[in-house]
Amino acid sequence: MSRVRTVVAWALVVVWLVATVLGVRNAVVESTYADLRAGLDSGEITEVVVVGDVSPPGRGTVEVQWDGFPADHYASVRAVGRRDDVRAMRQWGPVLQAPVVETLREEYPDLVVTTSDRFALDRVGFWQPALAIGAALWTVLLVITTPGPLRATRWAWFWIIGILPPVGPIAFLLLGGPTGLVKEKPGTQPMTGGWAFLIAAVINSALGTLFGFALAGTLQVNL
Repeated sequence: MSRVRTVVAWALVVVWLVATVLGVRNAVVESTYADLRAGLDSGEITEVVVVGDVSPPGRGTVEVQWDGFPADHYASVRAVGRRDDVRAMRQWGPVLQAPVVETLREEYPDLVVTTSDRFALDRVGFWQPALAIGAALWTVLLVITTPGPLRATRWAWFWIIGILPPVGPIAFLLLGGPTGLVKEKPGTQPMTGGWAFLIAAVINSALGTLFGFALAGTLQVNL
């Protein structure tokens, strides 16, 4: 049983790493047309992808995507067929004359504009969250079945895994005992659930703040 647990634990490490890479690669953040215009005017955005474009006299919602760090961005605009409709409908939000591709190219001649039929949220698909959910369930099962988890109590590992995915699950698999990678020194006092909750919450808040600053940096306008 110990050998099976070890094999499963190492397999989960690989799964968590794959899920993390895919999550970062496919991450998208909803932005605004104002942010897009700011990036275009400053020259920070040089390429965009237009999804769902329509031609006159059609109307519809068009998505404009562009690269960013730590996540790519997308903004939705309303495409209308006639120039008069652009002025009339601006009170309801960002409006561009269809086709949006041509409108953007006219306003920004140096902008590289391509089209696609894949909306930003379609990147995630079904199997990616299913992979993460499956890995989470198997990791929790290992927390329950691993005899005497190392460095922290079971409840502590539950908090760490729940609050800090994917770092928490990987930390448990590598340091908590299932893989047998890092041995624990004799007499080490395990972390309790209360301390684990506080530390994980602080780290989660700090990471969220750093992500927010990094995201804001991609939207900053060069003055």
